[in-house]
Amino acid sequence: VHTGERPYACPLCPKTFTHSSNLQLHRRTHSAARPHRCPLCSKAFVMASYLQRHLRTHGTPQRLPQATPPQ
Repeated sequence: VHTGERPYACPLCPKTFTHSSNLQLHRRTHSAARPHRCPLCSKAFVMASYLQRHLRTHGTPQRLPQATPPQ
């Protein structure tokens, strides 16, 4: 049911979320960690989706393969 309730509030800004998982993703935007680096210009991003959007500025519409986590 869509009630419009947004019970998960970010303690660092006014944003609120319907799901705790969305809040957790959002919290990364307040972090200094930027693990997703552009292979073309070395600019770094908080989320992989931000990197994918950035790649279009280089005329790179295709998605880059996801990095394999270290084992």
